[in-house]
Amino acid sequence: MAERIAGMLKKIGIGTDIRKVSDESYFKDHVASGEYDLALYSWPASAYPATDARPIYAKPVPAADGSLNVGQNYTRVGTDQVDQLFEQALGTLDEKKVGELLRKADSRIWAAAGSIPLYQRPQLFAARKNLVNAGAFGFETPVYEDMGFLRKGAPGPASG
Repeated sequence: MAERIAGMLKKIGIGTDIRKVSDESYFKDHVASGEYDLALYSWPASAYPATDARPIYAKPVPAADGSLNVGQNYTRVGTDQVDQLFEQALGTLDEKKVGELLRKADSRIWAAAGSIPLYQRPQLFAARKNLVNAGAFGFETPVYEDMGFLRKGAPGPASG
């Protein structure tokens, strides 16, 4: 992956120096400490983006000892506006309003460009044939109340 990214960057005039580090030290000594310009890593996602994504994009704040408290925001890029939008989303029970606030936060996060998704993470899913409306959802939100097992003798999902 690093070789491919370096090749694409070279085409637009950006030089790279790929440094291989041990698996054991990669995250702790490089990503978490901010010792990188480009790093490949990803965060798992869940059905709760307002709570899961917030610490990843929260604006780093100075700690009491003068260091920078980045939490899980290893890019160290954040804004007060993104923090406020996440805070508002966490404070409402209206799902439509939560979606609107998270879309606004998402557009601000993209504008700051602290991280760039290169591809959708693969999702693997295995289940019995009689389990319906469950699977790898990609960017869709699962509708949990529609998931379940077919009754014995009921027709299975249409193949297509």
